[in-house]
Amino acid sequence: MNQSADSQFRHRQAWELIPWLVNGRATAEERRAVEEHLSDCADCRGEYEFQTRLHAAMNAPTAADGAAGPARVPAALWRRID
Repeated sequence: MNQSADSQFRHRQAWELIPWLVNGRATAEERRAVEEHLSDCADCRGEYEFQTRLHAAMNAPTAADGAAGPARVPAALWRRID
């Protein structure tokens, strides 16, 4: 694999691991690799920041019902995800 192809592979791999990093399910090795990539990639940093904000918003309790996380996701959406 040439350097450009290797770079593209590492970028794609990091991009796909961002959700796992955000939700705390990435392994230590995966976390290290993504964090290293984030230091050099503005696109992935932006996506990481977006997903971090989205994750926080989805898990924040609402004033109306006090529910957080999956309790706030409509049942119809869960059926589509399943």
